[in-house]
Order: sequence, then structure tokens, then C-alpha cells
Amino acid sequence: MGFFGQKKVSDREFKKVTNELSQKGLSKQDLRDVKNVFRGDLGEEGFRHGIDKKELEKEISYMEKHPSQHHLSKDQLEQVKKSLEKRM
Repeated sequence: MGFFGQKKVSDREFKKVTNELSQKGLSKQDLRDVKNVFRGDLGEEGFRHGIDKKELEKEISYMEKHPSQHHLSKDQLEQVKKSLEKRM
């Protein structure tokens, strides 16, 4: 649980998400791209640690606007978003 009751995806939950996405067919490169985008949110200290809804929306939006920066399709981005939202 995040600060003031805001649910965040922790490192442990993120690992579960990447395992789930791997089973759904995302490649190692796709998963590496996802990890690179969210590493700052997961690397924060204290109550800021983890991925919250606002950060999720911001990072997915970035990936949608910059497809040359990753290898994921729109459908794969939607899978990532849904998988993370399930953990919030």
C-alpha cells in the first residue's frame, strides 16, 4: 500500500507482472523495454517507491507517443497497462 492508502505496484508485484506478460508472449526485449521505462518509479526511496496509477498513465502515454523508443505494439502496451492495473 502506498502513501495515504494509494496502492502501488512494488518490485515483487512488478516481477509477477513481467512473468505474466512473458507467458502472454512478450519477448525478453519487450520486457526489458518495459522494465527500463518503469525502473525510475521502482527505484525511488521511501513512500515514493513503486508504480502508482498516475505514473502508470504517464509512462504508458510516453511509450504510445514514442514508439521508436521500444519494441512493443499497441496491443502489448495495453496488456502491460491492464496487468499493472490489476495489481493496484
